[in-house]
Amino acid sequence: FGPGIGRKGHVVGVGVESLDLDPEALPARVADIELENTKYVLCLGRRDATKNTAMLVAAFQKFRAAHPQTRLELILAGPGEERFGLSVPGVHDLGLVSEVDKEALLSNCRALFQPSRNESYSRVIMEAWFYNRPVAAHGACLATAMAVEAAGGGWLARSPEDWAGLFYRLEQAEEGQLLELGKKGREYARRYAEWDAVIDRYEEVLGLKAAEETGRTNRRPTALRTIHQLTPGFAYGDAISNQAIMIRGLLRDMGYRSEIFTEHLDPLMTHEARLFKDGKGIKGDAGLIYHHSIGSGLTDFVINHPGAKGLIYHNVTPPDLVRDADPELAKILEQGLRDLGRLAPYFPVSAGDSHFNSQDLEENGFSNPFVLPIFVAPEKWNIQADPNMMLRLQDGRDNILFVGRLVANKCQHDLIEAFSAYRSMYGNCRLILVGGFIEEESYYRKLMELVRKRGLEGDVLFAGKVPDSTLHACYRCAHLYWSMSEHEGFGVPLIEAMWFDVPVLAFKSSAVPETMGEGGLLFTDKQDFRQLAAVARLLIHDPEVKNTIISGQHKRRNDFLPEAIGPQLEALVRKMNG
Repeated sequence: FGPGIGRKGHVVGVGVESLDLDPEALPARVADIELENTKYVLCLGRRDATKNTAMLVAAFQKFRAAHPQTRLELILAGPGEERFGLSVPGVHDLGLVSEVDKEALLSNCRALFQPSRNESYSRVIMEAWFYNRPVAAHGACLATAMAVEAAGGGWLARSPEDWAGLFYRLEQAEEGQLLELGKKGREYARRYAEWDAVIDRYEEVLGLKAAEETGRTNRRPTALRTIHQLTPGFAYGDAISNQAIMIRGLLRDMGYRSEIFTEHLDPLMTHEARLFKDGKGIKGDAGLIYHHSIGSGLTDFVINHPGAKGLIYHNVTPPDLVRDADPELAKILEQGLRDLGRLAPYFPVSAGDSHFNSQDLEENGFSNPFVLPIFVAPEKWNIQADPNMMLRLQDGRDNILFVGRLVANKCQHDLIEAFSAYRSMYGNCRLILVGGFIEEESYYRKLMELVRKRGLEGDVLFAGKVPDSTLHACYRCAHLYWSMSEHEGFGVPLIEAMWFDVPVLAFKSSAVPETMGEGGLLFTDKQDFRQLAAVARLLIHDPEVKNTIISGQHKRRNDFLPEAIGPQLEALVRKMNG
């Protein structure tokens, strides 16, 4: 259960047998219907109210009433005791038909309509696609809707009005358009409903294929044997630290010896990294990958290291964004910006974790930087969620979440203002702010004063820096992830929220639009908090809007899996090897 389950599971498909008859051998008539001369939609399967048969007939009747001159008809075929549409012109309820008649109906229909909301798999959809016929499925049935969307082989509908509209759309469509959709469906069916393809996937999942067949081989180039990583800090829950751990694992899988060294080591993470001590443990011929994001005492060492080097840039927050709230942090960030220019001549190989960051590298003198996004894999959440936090957050309120250190550039002050508008308009809500803070910092005090001023003391939860089990609970119970941040070099929580099917609403700034891609919803103006609150309400409570957003997020989150980004890391390593 949860984000990790999708990565544990594999879609192998189900073999669907066909009679494989020559179309010429199929009957030209079924019952009293001359198939070639009849323009019809086919609904194939159990005829039952629970399968939405009555709804489909009612939608067809609505379509006929609006378009009385139509020649389009509806044929129902399949088992079931009840009869449907007997008094509706153009409806033919054939009951259970033979396999040969079923094949004939499929081969001649304009499209197959599958209106059921209660399907775990639909064999008839695959059968229709094998005949190059497009399919319409119910948008609320995940099993059929996801197949149609993945294949691009048809349409989705929900309400009777949607289905009535589809009848009209289908009648107006050219045969070439229908055939194009049907062919897309056929390609999908050949991957997931032909026995040879299904058996191949079973063999791969069960480990019955040789390594060379699956592509999982040791790929270490010959020049380097060791590639270590250096990072200024290494802390529990930190995105850059997690990226370093993931890269170390991939480097070891590729055959390299690899460790992580850091200037500042979180006591909770001593099992994952080693404290940097004047370069001890790092030989001169070792390759180095340096993670740069802030001013650091490591700069001189990495500049002078004689071995192969690569730099990964995670962005330096503009000091002016935090100067008023944290002058000391601003000084360290200024050093980080100065160091970036110093590092450029010594790192012929570099990468930013976004195009936004790679552009920074180019502007600071780095040559042809790569883009190496941050890995965001759901296996991190294969842990138990904190039961106490789960209980606390499951009280019926709308839970709005943001994850990030309490600093001015993250703009938690704007989020509190927008949340205040949401509460005044809709009530029964909670804002959860996860992220480290120091009570003496002026920005934290500013946020607390704003909460008091808006009367939100019982509705804003400052969770602080929390263990993964607590963060897991926050994601699990969130109804919306809302970011007002004005500076993100990447924005890992945006993608983490997508793995929990939490709709994401974010201000379009810095690397945020690049990270979100076609997932989530971006906005460009933060001036009207009430308008933003209304948008947030739609994302939480309108099923159609929410499902549309989440569907896009399902696609986007896969772009940051190790198998998607691994080849870019391999390219960086190959360049380090010369």
